[in-house]
Amino acid sequence: MSGNGLPMDRRDNRVSALRLATTAAVVLVACHLGARFGTWLRFPEIGSALLFPPYAIVTAALCRLPPRHWWIVLLAAGLGDIGPHLRGGASVTFALCAELLNHSRAVLAAIGIRRFAGKIETLREMVAYMIIAVAVAPALAAIGGAVLVTTLGTSDDFLLAWQQWWLSNAITAVTLLPVLLLDFRKLAAFSPRRLVETTLYVVVLVVGTGWTLEYVHPTHMYWALPFLLLAAARFGAHVTSAVLLAVTMLSIWGAVGRSDGFVTSSESLLELQVFLIDVAIPLLLLAVLIDQQRRTASELTLSRRQIQSIVEDQTEMICRFRPDGTCTFANRAYCEAFAASDPVGRSVWQLAPTGVHHTALELQQLTRASPLATHEVSVPTTDRALRWQQWQERGLFDERGAIVEYQAVGRDITDRKRAEDEHAELEAQRSVEAALREADRRKDEFLAMLGHELRNPLAPLGIAVKVLVEAPPGSSEAAWARGSIERQLGKMTRLIDDLLDLSRVTLGKIQLQLDAVNLATVIESAVEETRPLINSLGHQLIVTLPDAPVWLRADAVRLTQVVANLLHNAAKYTERGGRIEVTVTRDDAGVCIAVRDNGIGLDPACLETIFGLFSQLPDARERAQGGLGIGLTLVRRLVELHGGSVVARSEGRNCGSEMVVHLPIAAQDALAPSRPVTPQVTPRASLRILAVDDNVDIAKGLAAVLGLWGHTVQTAHDGEAALAIATAFAPDVVLLDLGLPSINGVEVAHRLQTSEYAPTLLVSMSGFGNDYVRQRAAENGFDYHIVKPIDLDWLRTLLDKCAHDKPRAPTA
Repeated sequence: MSGNGLPMDRRDNRVSALRLATTAAVVLVACHLGARFGTWLRFPEIGSALLFPPYAIVTAALCRLPPRHWWIVLLAAGLGDIGPHLRGGASVTFALCAELLNHSRAVLAAIGIRRFAGKIETLREMVAYMIIAVAVAPALAAIGGAVLVTTLGTSDDFLLAWQQWWLSNAITAVTLLPVLLLDFRKLAAFSPRRLVETTLYVVVLVVGTGWTLEYVHPTHMYWALPFLLLAAARFGAHVTSAVLLAVTMLSIWGAVGRSDGFVTSSESLLELQVFLIDVAIPLLLLAVLIDQQRRTASELTLSRRQIQSIVEDQTEMICRFRPDGTCTFANRAYCEAFAASDPVGRSVWQLAPTGVHHTALELQQLTRASPLATHEVSVPTTDRALRWQQWQERGLFDERGAIVEYQAVGRDITDRKRAEDEHAELEAQRSVEAALREADRRKDEFLAMLGHELRNPLAPLGIAVKVLVEAPPGSSEAAWARGSIERQLGKMTRLIDDLLDLSRVTLGKIQLQLDAVNLATVIESAVEETRPLINSLGHQLIVTLPDAPVWLRADAVRLTQVVANLLHNAAKYTERGGRIEVTVTRDDAGVCIAVRDNGIGLDPACLETIFGLFSQLPDARERAQGGLGIGLTLVRRLVELHGGSVVARSEGRNCGSEMVVHLPIAAQDALAPSRPVTPQVTPRASLRILAVDDNVDIAKGLAAVLGLWGHTVQTAHDGEAALAIATAFAPDVVLLDLGLPSINGVEVAHRLQTSEYAPTLLVSMSGFGNDYVRQRAAENGFDYHIVKPIDLDWLRTLLDKCAHDKPRAPTA
């Protein structure tokens, strides 16, 4: 509800109706006065108006109202126009037909102006206005007017009638109509100074024009032309139109009111109208063009100020500089960052620290296709801290593609860099934690598996010992028990040897004993070592070797271990009765040892991971048969120590697999043996041997074996007992455990060597077999070092040599 108690929509409707009625009344009165003006100033022969204001009045009203109200405006205009026509001597038919033509012309012009000309504030709109309101609509209406004049009027000159009708409406369109189309609310924005200036200008122009009316019309128009040009340049199109209207009315009035016969014919008035139109059209175009440029310049200035304000308030550092480095602009952030109070005109390479801006040579690499260069740089600050900045430099090019200026935009990215570093550190920490968790998981799995694999041989060992206790000597049960013990002891020895070898390789403490090795001998040894397993599973083994011998510079024992491990895996992961192939090929790059089987195969994703430590296929563990998942890891590392490589190949599950070892072939001069081969020597005599070990079973076991070999043996289980026995026994050979209670093995060795009963051969024993222990034993006077469990075959060979002769060779 409104304040007066009426609904808001009803009140708005009343206001709209009141405004429409007021507009209709104004149009009626204005058209009546304009029609009377037209009948007063008209051509003498035909009677057409020299200036017809109703055309401008009706068209302006139609442009301001919605089309649904146009009929009211046209009705009011017709009522206002018809009276002066009738009083001027026209018939009712002529008056009605003339009004119909005038209304058609106004409607056509209004539609064109609303659609194409708008507010007539741009050059395009002014050109559209000239075409529609000045040319097309008046010209079409003039055709009907000429027909009307020649049919119902007093003249039969169609062309003259058409010219008079068209020119009267055209001059109205360039003078009065733009004034009526002006948004008068804009006049309120004029400053008092501008209003005074405009008023004085109009007064001077009108007075001057009236003063020159006694001359022929072109003369006084030439006098007014500079003022009209000033109006076009100073006041815009609408004010220029108003000035043109005043000058036109004065000129027409002066021409019609002359008494010297100038207007005795219509040609003179037509000439005056054509002259006025010729002057008005370029003036209006010039006025709107200047006004458009003025607005554009004002908008550009405002935009530039806004952009400069935005740029100044940016936290980003912004500057522009010429190709020679001269700074042309720098915002507040740039000045504050580099303590430059007045940077314009100075070189940016002197303003900013080195590295902030690219050098001139680097900037020359920018092109129109690639105009940007981005880089990050650390910049020292006044407090000696470092701040990270990211700079983006853009080349600005002219139409020929030449560099005009560079624009550099920098932002502080220290927080981002710190966040990235923290993120990277966090990711690294997470990766380490994940690796530790994975390692811990694998360790737990390995320990569980190790416990399982170490317990497995204990069961048959316990059974075999029980059988030996109860079975008669020489019986089949006793023979089986001895074989079982030997087999289980071999499995445990192999397991422990793999673990120790892997540890030494991983720590880089293994030393290869390189000699000239015939590869065929290595393959033969590996096959012989794994033959029992292969035969037990019923596999077919095919070995293919080159015709010519292949000699390598290698450690025969370790290389045999590599091939044996590969054969061992191939046998385990192949169904019973499978096929295993060992193929050796030679090329210029080296020699390839390929072990291929038709077993369970590998997934492509596992071809690399199977070489990882403790790695086993999850669904193939039941086939591992006592493995810990370290065999292939040991293979790869031993091969790499030989300067070679190993890869796994498989076409997928149940498609078999292939392990390919590639080794370099040594030059011919590198194949000389690096150490002499120990000859097998037939024993010559019995030896007196002292076996010292705090493990009573080991000491007594050694005594039993050595006694079977024909030697005289005594045992001791600590250092003091060993020294006491050695004094009375005077042994030729002492087998001495390093980890003895009370007096350790090293101290016992020192005392034995400095005594008068020093042994011929001093051998250390330990469960450790790394290089450090071996070297320490050698430095303390031991001739050899034995790793537990003792290789009895090697020990027998050593004792046979000692019985033949007492050697002093390096530790083995």
